[in-house]
Amino acid sequence: MKKILLLLILLFLISNSNSQFIKNYGFKIGVLNNTLYMGSTPLTDVWAYDLGIFIEIPVFKKLSFVVELNFNEKGTSTPYLYPNFIINNRFRYLTLSGLTKYNFAEKEIDFYGIIGLRTDMMINNYYSGNYYDANIIKLRNFNFELGGTIGFGLGINPGPFLEFQYIPNFTSVYKVTFMGNQSSYRNSSILLLCGINFK
Repeated sequence: MKKILLLLILLFLISNSNSQFIKNYGFKIGVLNNTLYMGSTPLTDVWAYDLGIFIEIPVFKKLSFVVELNFNEKGTSTPYLYPNFIINNRFRYLTLSGLTKYNFAEKEIDFYGIIGLRTDMMINNYYSGNYYDANIIKLRNFNFELGGTIGFGLGINPGPFLEFQYIPNFTSVYKVTFMGNQSSYRNSSILLLCGINFK
């Protein structure tokens, strides 16, 4: 609830800005399908949610820079089981993205592509275990994970839009070391979002 309130407050501040450097702003909400990988091996996926706000800053006529702040859930539906601890494998994040946006047609119907970098800050990990196990597995809240974003969208500007994103993570959620062997786990997601552009 606190995260949703934070997003609403930021959207309010943006909407009251008279800056001529902001092309538009708005919000997005949608569904997320995430696969947790152990190395290069995909585990079971999970359906979750993503919601957030954004501002768009013009650079050139058809090129702009977009900053997004999102709240989402990732992971997998299969928990990681170990004799003395369990990882639920459902992780909640605050995500900050910096995206380059190219508008292929700046008309009433807007078709565009996006590409950029993002960082996920874990805020809840559903992990239970003892101190000894914490030396085996590296999983802590407020860790940062670096990833990318590539996608495209179609909509009315200003007005509603529909957007698709593919967001692979480059760094791991956690690592497990057992008998000298280490396994890394990372997220990879696809999103289908709808939202509204203002201004």
